[in-house]
Amino acid sequence: MKKAAFAFAAGLVLLAGGNAHGAAQTLSQFMSLCNRDDRVCRAKIGDYIASASLQKYICMPEDLSQRDATSMVMDKLREDRSDPVLNQNFFEDQAWSAVSTLWPCKPEAPASTTPAPVSTDAAPGTTTPAPGTPQ
Repeated sequence: MKKAAFAFAAGLVLLAGGNAHGAAQTLSQFMSLCNRDDRVCRAKIGDYIASASLQKYICMPEDLSQRDATSMVMDKLREDRSDPVLNQNFFEDQAWSAVSTLWPCKPEAPASTTPAPVSTDAAPGTTTPAPGTPQ
């Protein structure tokens, strides 16, 4: 019983973003834990998505359920895990990469630039050239 409790506690420490020594968790370590307890894994990813969304770092469609969003991130992380380099990256980095790739916010449109008005101070019957045109 003590071994099971210790293993469970160690799993929670790893899912919290580190290991018993306080080191950050790799994608490989996180996904290995997901294979053992999908429920806890999905909860962590759901919390990550909610936090990023509330802070306006990502822009998810309003009609996308939390469950579907979590599944999409899980699929992306599984895909990343097949890459030997990405598999050794920190989980938090790969989670950020997944959510920001899936739901980037559109950049703000630049301020409208309207042309300067043409001068109406010219003598009747003459025209004033537009700015930037040779005279």
